[in-house]
Amino acid sequence: MSTRTINSSLAIFIVGFPLWALHAQSQAPDKLVPLIPESGAVTAPLSVKAGETISFHIVLDKPSNAPRSYLSVGVTGPGPVSNSNSVLLEPGKTTYDVPITISPDAPGGTWQLTNVTVGTASGMHSSIIKFDSVSFLVIQDASFDFPSVAKVSINLSQSQLLRREAGNLQTKFQALKAAVSALPAKKGDASIAKILRQNTLDAERALEKTEEDFLGLVSTQSQKPTASIFFGDLHITYQQALEKLRASSDLGPHVENVAQNTQYPLLADPVFRAFEQNELAYETVADAGALTFDLEVNTIPQGAAVSYRRRGDSFEHLQNVTNSAIKALPYAIWFVRFEKTGFETIEREHDPFHERNHVITVEMHSETKKSAN
Repeated sequence: MSTRTINSSLAIFIVGFPLWALHAQSQAPDKLVPLIPESGAVTAPLSVKAGETISFHIVLDKPSNAPRSYLSVGVTGPGPVSNSNSVLLEPGKTTYDVPITISPDAPGGTWQLTNVTVGTASGMHSSIIKFDSVSFLVIQDASFDFPSVAKVSINLSQSQLLRREAGNLQTKFQALKAAVSALPAKKGDASIAKILRQNTLDAERALEKTEEDFLGLVSTQSQKPTASIFFGDLHITYQQALEKLRASSDLGPHVENVAQNTQYPLLADPVFRAFEQNELAYETVADAGALTFDLEVNTIPQGAAVSYRRRGDSFEHLQNVTNSAIKALPYAIWFVRFEKTGFETIEREHDPFHERNHVITVEMHSETKKSAN
């Protein structure tokens, strides 16, 4: 009897165990493997203005049962530039609206919805949602101008240095004129040329020392390239004076008094001009408190292409056509060229030391009028 009871209890246990185990196993997969959407339908407005928000309406193929899961979308525009946003998924829900704010400075043009993903916050589970291509137009009404150059100022110590050197140069210039005028006429051009050449060489060495002292007073390293252009142009002035002096000496004797209203020979003219020019250059930059200036370039009619160069350099093109301005030009002598289809090309020199208004205005003449003449 006891044996029968034991066997019966054992049979009940054996029969009952597989039913419980199978039930547990059938429930386990739903609890261990999250349900993640795999595809969806996406719609969006056809256009949006930069600075506004566009909303993507997304219908997923199934809800997600994963805890703390998110729906993320990403867009890409010209450039390329991109943006994205995410929303938290809710149990049993398949329809969502995901907003993305387009930046106010975003480029206009066609943008694309590039990705839609669903995943958990931990990153343990994720799915790339399949969707049909979606594009939209970003309307950018604004245009943006950014400064590409800046005024290069000088400090008080540099200004004082230039004023002092302008005074020194004026003193040397007056002494040179006195020495030239004091030479007897019978001495001829040879003695005059020697004095002029020596004084120019001395002035150029003084210029090198002034440049060295000026650069030693710079407050920012960005000032050095502009300062080098300024002083480099003054060196060119002296070098050209020496070349003209040499060329004039090679031609032989000259008339002592070229013009009735002057007591100086023609030979001295390029040297005197160099001294005057560089003295004025020191004063101009000291007065301006800067190594740069803006040059307005205007034409009649407007719309001419502009290029410009310094003495000894090649032409550089200005991005904007006339009427416009060449910003932050280093103080130096510049040559500006104006070109427009159907019109003659015109070139003008601008000397910022003698022409303080810094404006060039030219009237363009048609090529047909020239050929008719």
